[in-house]
Amino acid sequence: MIKSTVDNLFTSIFCHETNSASLIIKFLLVLETEKLIPLFNISTNENNQSPIDAVVTNRQNEILLVRDIIQETQEKPNLPTLFFGSNFSINLAQGWRLGVVDNLKFSTFLIFTQEGLILENPEPYLSFLPHHRQEYYAQLSEKYSFIPWDYWQNITLKFAENKPECTLIVHHDKNHYLQINLSNNSNSEAEQIESQLPLIFCYFILKRFWRYVEEFRQKSFFIFNPHDFLYLDCDRLSYFVTNVLKNIDITEEDLDQLIRSC
Repeated sequence: MIKSTVDNLFTSIFCHETNSASLIIKFLLVLETEKLIPLFNISTNENNQSPIDAVVTNRQNEILLVRDIIQETQEKPNLPTLFFGSNFSINLAQGWRLGVVDNLKFSTFLIFTQEGLILENPEPYLSFLPHHRQEYYAQLSEKYSFIPWDYWQNITLKFAENKPECTLIVHHDKNHYLQINLSNNSNSEAEQIESQLPLIFCYFILKRFWRYVEEFRQKSFFIFNPHDFLYLDCDRLSYFVTNVLKNIDITEEDLDQLIRSC
């Protein structure tokens, strides 16, 4: 089981499971095989009466409802979300503040919605975007920033050469990019590898979702193809885990194919 002291997607959806790492890998295999993007329903509405209990932990160790954060930062707060998690290490590359700061490092939770990325501000009202793009791209509050996916050009996943660690990178251009890591304090190599699964999961999800980001750049209006998505609330998730994931046996060939697809 992934030993996490913070709140994230997997502590929410696999909270009663003793082998969540195995379930995450199986989940990824199903999504890759079926070419699906998961969407997690976290808000109660007329079509969803069993929302997933989605919470994150901020830098002050306060537990926050994801839906409240989305409500504060987005115009469409009730849409299902792609991912949420806590205790990420962020590095903003040089040039983000018009040369004022070369690199800015801080910890934050992350929420990936259908519209963009939400994270804690490293200081009140700090914008991550060049001044002339702020009004169009960023919706700011004193505590959080929301950056639409359209701001980014692409995403990559980079593996360290000498340790079991990876970095998720979202690029604007060669001087403006966001590096995302997960804190890893375990002495066990197996646990170190398991601790990176949330980032790997995010990469696979965003990689498949990115075609919609590109389509949005070209069109002012478009419709998601429902066949591209797997919609999950508590009830559907329970059925999915019990009747699908637990019946899958992972082979070395499956793992090799998953790694190659990175």
